[in-house]
Amino acid sequence: MRIKVLDKNIEYNVDCCFSFLSQLRGWMFRKTYNKDGLFFDFKRVKQVDLHTLFVYNKLDLVWLNPERRVVKILRNIEPFKFRIRGEEARFLLEIKDARDLNEGDILLF
Repeated sequence: MRIKVLDKNIEYNVDCCFSFLSQLRGWMFRKTYNKDGLFFDFKRVKQVDLHTLFVYNKLDLVWLNPERRVVKILRNIEPFKFRIRGEEARFLLEIKDARDLNEGDILLF
C-alpha cells in the first residue's frame, strides 16, 4: 500500500496490518524489512500504547486521527522499550524514517 502526504513530495510503501495477529506481531522478530513500514487500522479510535520488545531496529511511530491527520510522532524509538505511551488514534504507522513528516500533516491512503 502506498501512503502519500498531502502537499508534500513524501510517499511511504507499507504493509497493512488489519488482523489482530498481524497487529500483535508488528515489527517483532524482524531483523530486516524491505518496505518503509507497517500501517495499522484499528477500526475505531482507541488509546494506542506500544512496546518495542523483540524489535531489533529503531523506529518512528506516527499516530493518526480518523481524519488521517498526524496527531503525534515519536522518532528514533530504541529497540526493547517496555512501554511507549501513545495517543488516542484510529490509525498508526510504524516506519523506518518519518523524514519531513510533521504533526498536523494529512496522509492520503
